[in-house]
Amino acid sequence: MKLIRFRPYKKYTDEKLISDIQIVFRKIRCYENLEENMRICDEMIYEAKVRNLNCGKETLYKNILMGDGFY
Repeated sequence: MKLIRFRPYKKYTDEKLISDIQIVFRKIRCYENLEENMRICDEMIYEAKVRNLNCGKETLYKNILMGDGFY
């Protein structure tokens, strides 16, 4: 039996997907609805992997890991 995975972010543009991943990471850092945001983050990262998206180390560090000051 083949497993079919639902991809809710399939129609997002690449820029929109990366932007929304950054927003979800901010919410996770603030512990806002942690379990739900972790699930959403997992789905978004899966979609980014399927598209083979990447961002520069500078963008990754500044916007996702450290945040840009918007809490």
